[in-house]
Amino acid sequence: MATRDEASLVKLVMKVVMGVVALGVGIWMISSMVTTVAADEIVVKQDLIGGQLHVWNTSGVHWQNFGTVTRYKRSAQLWFSARKDEGKETDDSIKVRFNDGGHGNISGSLRYTLPVDENKMIFLHQTYHSMEAIDHELVHQVVNKGVYMSGPLMSSRESYAEKRADLINYITDQIVYGVYRTEHDQVKTTDPLTGQEKTVDVVKPKVHDGAPNGIEREEESPIQRFGMNASNITINSIDYDPTVEAQIKQQQEAIRSEEHTSELQSLTNL
Repeated sequence: MATRDEASLVKLVMKVVMGVVALGVGIWMISSMVTTVAADEIVVKQDLIGGQLHVWNTSGVHWQNFGTVTRYKRSAQLWFSARKDEGKETDDSIKVRFNDGGHGNISGSLRYTLPVDENKMIFLHQTYHSMEAIDHELVHQVVNKGVYMSGPLMSSRESYAEKRADLINYITDQIVYGVYRTEHDQVKTTDPLTGQEKTVDVVKPKVHDGAPNGIEREEESPIQRFGMNASNITINSIDYDPTVEAQIKQQQEAIRSEEHTSELQSLTNL
């Protein structure tokens, strides 16, 4: 009697195990036959047989047919910031050198979008093959170069004051269209602090008719080459070296002193 009960129990266990296995196989087959694309995704599918690539940029259920799928975000935010609450907890700010020799660490962000053109998306997928690689190996490197190459186009004080908006424009333009081909001029100027004459290496973008925004480029930006887009580029802060920070403050005080003196002279002449 006990032997029969044990045999029945073994059969029951075997049926349960086989049922679970069959259920698992069924779920795997269903999940490998169809996949769902979210509204904020672009999915690239590689066929199981032949390896042909297909791009799905419309949300909903798609026929996967056991192919391999790679998921990408349509749009993502990239931070290059020193603050822990902006992006990663590490300092990802970008250090630049201005034409007066001063240095600063620029913090900011931008939003980038992937291409909607199928051929461009396939080209991007074949080159990088993951969202993480696109973010780190492509976009982050382009931003690093665009920010770094914008520093020499102005002095530390100009980046702090009158050319702050120009700095954002230079960074945006070089990220989207490629870094500038530049020319250098040695210009003599008077130091506002010491009153002494000094020579400054002034860097200017090289003008070229027919080039993007009329400026010659060292190379085409990968953002353009892959059919991507970069927007909402912002600079949240520039952390200058202590020496540069002190010089900027002294220059501001000197300018305010000159303005005050001019106002007093105007009043005296009345």
